[in-house]
Amino acid sequence: MTGDVLSASVNQAASDSTAAPSELQQQEVPPSAAVLPSTPASQQQQQQQFLSAVWCNPWQAYCEALERSPFATKVYTGVVGTLIGDLAAQILSHTSRQQQQGKPQPGTSRTPNPSSSKGFSFDVMRAGRLCLYSAAIGTPMSHVWYGLLESAVLPATPLAPAAVAAKVVLDQLVQTPFGMALFFAVMKTLEGKPGQVPQELQTKVGTDLW
Repeated sequence: MTGDVLSASVNQAASDSTAAPSELQQQEVPPSAAVLPSTPASQQQQQQQFLSAVWCNPWQAYCEALERSPFATKVYTGVVGTLIGDLAAQILSHTSRQQQQGKPQPGTSRTPNPSSSKGFSFDVMRAGRLCLYSAAIGTPMSHVWYGLLESAVLPATPLAPAAVAAKVVLDQLVQTPFGMALFFAVMKTLEGKPGQVPQELQTKVGTDLW
């Protein structure tokens, strides 16, 4: 009887040991399930991550540069913005002149020849004068002025409606007229026409100071 029980135990252990590998194989993850095909949701998430890296990373780098060197970063930004803005202004001005030249003059039946008009030519000297003003006068003046506003007008609550309204009023009454007059005066001087400064201010700013 004891031998029969021992034999049955040995047979049961042997059957368990042979069944274990098959059970482990059933629990293994099939290779096809390890790599799932990309779904539309996962593709959309990847696109969002890519757009975030394209837009947020440069913006974060700019903000960090602004924290490290606020004045230099503002000067570089002002020069780049001035170049882009003046290029766009020159292109629009050239396009407007082309359209005006292509229209027949009032009282005449002659139609201008569009092919006789000149192509676009970027005014480097004008852009250079604007960038010089931005780097040497415009950006430094704005940096000091707005820093003064932030430190003098309700600095404890800078985003409060009263603080924002006060800064807007001061900016429009003090900095804007002075900045406009200074801009046109410096531009005429850089053009080599300082004698035209009073007339320029009278025309563009409407002031009787000169």
